Amino acid sequence: MRFTYIFLFIFILGLSACEEEETPMEPIGQLSIAETMLTDQAKYDLFIRTLTKAGLLNQLERSGNYTVFVPSETALNNYFTANGSLEELSGPRLHDDFAYHILRGIYTSNEFDNSGYLETLSLGAPKDNPLSFYYQKNSTQLNINNQATAQLSTTELSNGIMHTIDKVISPPRLLEIISFDPRFANLKQMVSQAGLDESLNLGGQFTLFAPCNEAFDALGDSINANIPQDLSNEEIQALLTYHTLPDTIILSNDFREGTITTPYTPDTNLPPRNILILEDSISFELMIEDYQDGKHQFKEQDIFASNGVLHAIDGVLLPGGF
Repeated sequence: MRFTYIFLFIFILGLSACEEEETPMEPIGQLSIAETMLTDQAKYDLFIRTLTKAGLLNQLERSGNYTVFVPSETALNNYFTANGSLEELSGPRLHDDFAYHILRGIYTSNEFDNSGYLETLSLGAPKDNPLSFYYQKNSTQLNINNQATAQLSTTELSNGIMHTIDKVISPPRLLEIISFDPRFANLKQMVSQAGLDESLNLGGQFTLFAPCNEAFDALGDSINANIPQDLSNEEIQALLTYHTLPDTIILSNDFREGTITTPYTPDTNLPPRNILILEDSISFELMIEDYQDGKHQFKEQDIFASNGVLHAIDGVLLPGGF
């Protein structure tokens, strides 16, 4: 009997100890993105209300990992001053603009290269493809689309990470992509010289085969000319038109061995222009061939803008008669 009392006494003490123990607070790293914002509503109130109306807060609470670029309060206020109040703007408009600030996956500072493109959740590109943004990394900062600076966080959450950005970023058009990506500086110079800026800045759907800077340098060496200084505007227009397919969206998974016909312009002396897609017999990679049998490789594919798609190539496509 005495042993029974001792056992009951120990059991009751154990219960008391359990009742007095406090549940430890959940570490910040175990909170989700949505939970983190909701626990600090004073800081994130306007962004929470924006994401809620855009239908994006629910998405961040679903399964999956995300990287969110959170505009500062000043950036959000500037956005609403320029575009209309939160109450005035529609949910779909807000969804389009702020889905562009969200990536699938967790991108810590180490996951970003020195520069490159990333696809966002915004499906504002032609054929409902995800819009891309261009970034350049500088230590713990990202410059995005030459528009905004993001401060990179080191705090991972249970389903992603949040970085702070000093401006609400907007999706670029093709003209803007070749303007802020330094690989296309020569192409941008030629577009401006020929007065074609407006064409690449229009709404619509374009496929642009964009030669990188080295491609124009190599062309200049091959024809013993300074590019673009030694070319007339008419020659530049003929050359660049050969790289642009208006009212046509061709993605990398659409590439097949065969011919792509570019639009014919009756005010030039150029014959019908064809671009041939072929497969390299050794690497089995697809290449692009111009009218003069020049073969060029794709350096990057499927860079999406709001008015088209861009494929970077390592050579200049030469039309017939050039």
